[in-house]
Parts: sequence; C-alpha cells; structure tokens
Amino acid sequence: MYAKKEEYLEGKFKIPFNLKNLEKNQKQHVKFAWERCKRYGLKPYDNIITFKYTGQELEKVLEDSKNLIESSKHFMENLYSLVKGTGFVIILTNEKGCLLEVIGDTKPLEELSRKLGTSIGTVWDEKYVGNTAITTSIIEGEPTQLSSGEHYLACLDGFFCSSAPIRQNGKIIGALNVMGYEDNSHAHTLAMVAAVTKSIESYMEINKANDELIIKNKYQNAIVECISDGFLTIDNHGRLTFINGVGADILGIDRE
Repeated sequence: MYAKKEEYLEGKFKIPFNLKNLEKNQKQHVKFAWERCKRYGLKPYDNIITFKYTGQELEKVLEDSKNLIESSKHFMENLYSLVKGTGFVIILTNEKGCLLEVIGDTKPLEELSRKLGTSIGTVWDEKYVGNTAITTSIIEGEPTQLSSGEHYLACLDGFFCSSAPIRQNGKIIGALNVMGYEDNSHAHTLAMVAAVTKSIESYMEINKANDELIIKNKYQNAIVECISDGFLTIDNHGRLTFINGVGADILGIDRE
C-alpha cells in the first residue's frame, strides 16, 4: 500500500487504489495532504516524533482556548455517551491541532497514545503526524472523514477519523474529531460530528450574546445610578422592573 503512495507522489500513476471510492473533492483533499506530507520530508513508514506544549506555553494555549474548552466539554461528554464501549476516541483541538480535551475507550486511546501521543498539549500537525481528518478539516475548512488507507503514515493504518472545524465569528478556532477502528467506520459518523460542532458554535454565540447583554445592563445601570432624580421603569402589566437608589429613597422602599 505505502509503496503505491510513494509511486503516486512521484507521478507514476494517477489515483491510488485506496482513493478510487472517494468523491472527487475528497480525492483532492487527500492528494494535497499527501503532497504536503512529502514536502515536510515524511515517509509513509516513518516513526512519529510528536511536538508537545508544556509548562507556561501549555498554560497559555489552554488559557487562549478556555472558552472553546468550556463550551465543548458538555457536548463531548454527551457524544461519548452515545458511542462509549464501541472503540471510539473523541478529541478537541485548537486551530493548530493542539489537543485540548481527549475522552474515549481505553483500548483505542492507549494505542493512539503509543503511536501519536494523546496527552493534552500534544500537537497533531501534519508536519509531525501526517494527514488526519483534524488537520484536513482545519486546512480545508470543512468536515472531513479519512479511512485507514487515506492516512499518509503507516502507523495510522487500521484507524478512521471524522473531524469538523469549529468557528467563532467566522474564524476557525479548533476542531472536533471522532477516531476509531476502521471496522467501526460509518458515513453517519461525520454527519454526527458536524452536527455537534454546530451546536458548540451556537452555544458559544449564545454565551457571547449573554455576556454582551450583561455588560450592557451594567453600563446602563451605572448611568442611571448617576442620575440625581428618582428613576423607575414598569412593564405593561404595571410591575416595577427597575428603580434607582434615589427613587427607592423617595418612595421609601427596599430595592431588593
């Protein structure tokens, strides 16, 4: 298989056997990824030498992605509850492929840990681990699923992965990936991952809107409290909804 990849990259034939069943655009994604891996100097049978953030660098990475991590945890746990015990690993990364959160079944998690490293801070960048659905989805900006033979490096033989980018304000800030044994691969997995990433994006957008509303209300309240006259508002049912300190003193009521 891997000799054929080398021949393909050297232009000796057009489409490797393991790309024949892919959609046209997906073939291009894999082709481009393989070519990038070759430019990085990787060979299909290479052992992986990973890069990992530690210490203060890792602290900064996690702090920069704090909102993404906190927004994604619940969705990752819910997703894992659906696939637990079936040989899957769920991974959250930042926009550079740095692992932020990892949950999954013990067997595949231990195997991936030996091959690639799955501890927080490990970077699954193409220049280190070859192409994965994570790197491809971030680079191409769309959900991607790779089967065993579509990974450039031999160490990922037997695994498939489905990944979708996560955006905030139109910018890719990370990716969610589901990885498992090839025998458990299913086309619906990619749709499931894409749906979860959309939920994460919506959740972050709602939180952002709520935070902005809280700040706006605090700003407005600060202005109203500076007014020397009494000030109050009521709703259309005649219920008091707000009163400033001066107004409360005039009416002799407790604002609480």
